[in-house]
Amino acid sequence: MKWTLNLGKLLGVNIKVHWTFFLLLLWVVFLEYNKGSNANTIVLTTVFVLTIFACVVLHEMGHILMARRFGINTRKITLLPIGGVASLERIPENPKKELLVAIAGPLVNVVIAAIIFPFLGDLTSYMPTEANHEVTASITTGNFWFNLFVINIVLVLFNLLPAFPMDGGRMFRSLLAMKMGRLKATGIASATGQILAIIFFFAGLFFNPFLVLIGVFVFFGARGEHYMVQQTELMRGHHVSEAMITNIKTLESSENIKDVQDQLISSCDDIFAVTHEHEFRGIVRRNDILKALQSSQNGKKIDDLVLRDFDSIKPSDLLSKIVPKIRQHGQSTFPVLEGKELKGLISLDSIQRFLVVQGSLGY
Repeated sequence: MKWTLNLGKLLGVNIKVHWTFFLLLLWVVFLEYNKGSNANTIVLTTVFVLTIFACVVLHEMGHILMARRFGINTRKITLLPIGGVASLERIPENPKKELLVAIAGPLVNVVIAAIIFPFLGDLTSYMPTEANHEVTASITTGNFWFNLFVINIVLVLFNLLPAFPMDGGRMFRSLLAMKMGRLKATGIASATGQILAIIFFFAGLFFNPFLVLIGVFVFFGARGEHYMVQQTELMRGHHVSEAMITNIKTLESSENIKDVQDQLISSCDDIFAVTHEHEFRGIVRRNDILKALQSSQNGKKIDDLVLRDFDSIKPSDLLSKIVPKIRQHGQSTFPVLEGKELKGLISLDSIQRFLVVQGSLGY
């Protein structure tokens, strides 16, 4: 995700914050200032919001630690104004494992609330009255922990709603998948999520604009989850050899850089296979050739730019296994090798074209 700031690592997971998160903090400061709050209240409210997001990070770590038990790693957590997103390598297809991963996040918030609860004392003292309404409406040192307790309960209840991409949607799907196919279960869970999203959207128009944002997020999250599972089902049992590009434009390693300009124009590939007397030598990036041309290094040979240390894929690899690898890797196109022999090239674009054909054929 672009425009993120790296905050560091927690248990080996990168914690990143999206730039829009800072807009939320500015909005909180503006609202408090507009209410006439003093500097202490503004600072305390800002700290409260940051504490909520610390709970969100712990929530996501609950998912991550449970996923690790099933051999699923996580690259990062990204904080957004509407919550956090843990980038798990994959979602378990086994319904019971998915249920455990999904429920682990809300359970963390239950634990946080349970830790806070004994220190709250008489809960009725936090209830607003005519005499203390203005005080209870703001964050103070007296109600800070009570409000954090309430927020964690709300996070649990909100995340249990049966709507993707929230945890409740994944729990709902996993429970359905125990009785029916994963694709059908996803379709039902996705439709339920989209209905709830529409309710959020229209409720937000009348009550709280923030619900509009949540509605849009949930609608497209539910739709995207259904699409992703459809794609996974279409890939099931198919191999790289079925989706790779075999009509390859190769570059001869002995060619001068200036002699390959026509191939750069006629091809939309970002990576080219390089051969020497029909023997595969490596790959070269379009950008590296362009940089050499811009630097007036026209006399350089293609062989000077060849990358020989690269990831390759075999024709017999399953598409469902290599797609996550392609998505996570900076390399957009991968050579497909049988031993040292180049068989083709594979990319997300070529896989997508294959899936479109498969979908049109009704597979």
